[in-house]
Amino acid sequence: MYRSRAEQMAPQQPAITLTDLECRIATNAGRVIHNQHKNNGTPDKKITPKDGLKILIDGIAAEMAIARLLNIYPLTMTGEVKIHDLIKDGMTIDVKNAYGRNHGLLVPKHKFDEGKTCDIYILTIGEMPHFEFKGFAFSQQVFTKENITDLGYGPTYLLDQWKLSKHLP
Repeated sequence: MYRSRAEQMAPQQPAITLTDLECRIATNAGRVIHNQHKNNGTPDKKITPKDGLKILIDGIAAEMAIARLLNIYPLTMTGEVKIHDLIKDGMTIDVKNAYGRNHGLLVPKHKFDEGKTCDIYILTIGEMPHFEFKGFAFSQQVFTKENITDLGYGPTYLLDQWKLSKHLP
């Protein structure tokens, strides 16, 4: 596979592979939350044409991967709407997973509009069981006018990978 000179020189980002047990936990939690959303009539606010259940399961798996990388315990709430995915040193964290290798960090605009923001946003790339930490940004870096774009699913904040901090928060 061809890799550009910039890719060859770039530092390797931490990769995480979940265990079979972690994958089963993520799958079961995703199904429970998906069914709760259906039963409660909660609208799907995804910003992609991909299957909502798969996105949810991969998102939970990515949260578990980052929790392991940060050496913290993942949150286990399934019965209530949560704003953040993880907490480290009192800072709230929202893990955003994407599927494209060069995908940027996407945060739907409604999160800011509804006051549902976190202190830190982390981007992972991957599908269960493999995820790669791509970087993070603080909320004040994410929620700026110049980051607003529309990818066809309504306004969203987008930060390219090169704008993200590459070290772990």
